Amino acid sequence: MKKFDIRQPVGIALGSGAARGLAHIGVLKVLEATGVRVGCIAGSSMGALIGAAYAIGISPAEMEEIGLQIDRKRQLKFFTPKLSKQSLFADNTIMKFLESLYGNKRIEDLPIPFRAVSVDFATGERIVISQGKLVDAIRASISIPMILRPFEWEGRIFADGALVDPVPVGALCEMGAPYTIAVPLANPRIDEKTPPAHLISEKDKSRENSKYRLEKHPIIGRFSRFLVENKLLEKISSRNASKEETLRHLNMLDALWQTFSVTESELTRLHLEANPPDLIIRPNVSWIQMWELHKARDIIAMGEEATKEALQNLQQAN
Repeated sequence: MKKFDIRQPVGIALGSGAARGLAHIGVLKVLEATGVRVGCIAGSSMGALIGAAYAIGISPAEMEEIGLQIDRKRQLKFFTPKLSKQSLFADNTIMKFLESLYGNKRIEDLPIPFRAVSVDFATGERIVISQGKLVDAIRASISIPMILRPFEWEGRIFADGALVDPVPVGALCEMGAPYTIAVPLANPRIDEKTPPAHLISEKDKSRENSKYRLEKHPIIGRFSRFLVENKLLEKISSRNASKEETLRHLNMLDALWQTFSVTESELTRLHLEANPPDLIIRPNVSWIQMWELHKARDIIAMGEEATKEALQNLQQAN
């Protein structure tokens, strides 16, 4: 392993993970506070969204402030149902949010070199986006199948970067980063989906009664019950929990998220073996579901804890 020199800029690969990606804010927050300079960024899906914000000069503190404003009610605005042949949700609110965040900025003009990873949905080709409007690049990278429609841009159809490269360390190498940090978020184990004890609030303990739970949505809830009643989710039940207990808490989006987690975890392993980073930071966010943006405070805290621990271990090793 290369000796870490805090005086030298580093390249950081921010992994996919939907709401789990808010942990990247905590990671960047600690790196910045420690004096680590980020020389280039590559991101996939939510990692691209957070990485792009940092690359244009939005501080982790500012990102945290934005994240903490998302409560359960605002969270649902990002998931406006729009059942169609292409997706479950509309992207109007998300596009407005991206436009308010990035404006008309272009990737090639950013103060910190940045790359967003996506995939050509028609060919399966991994696409590293290095130029063009930032809004379009991020929308291409976050196009989770079934959740958001594939994004048509410059004659191609793009889908979520996590489908081919969840933690794009390879893109950092292509950018010439002398020292690389990877932040993977995928963890497929259903039996590890309990939040740390110190993060379980009374509000979370009673969340089963929340009027904002997605499975109570008239469309999503009905389809979720259909899946359970027809035993279509049994294959992903946990070995450490009864089938009945597992299915009781699974809705359609849970099942879809579990599918993505399994795929992302294996792809992450393969990519990190092919392009070993100099440092890996693994926030404990496996208990976070795809849409749980309202848990920003806890997710960011997990990013902070993991980064402090990784840097401490690195310092001891050096």
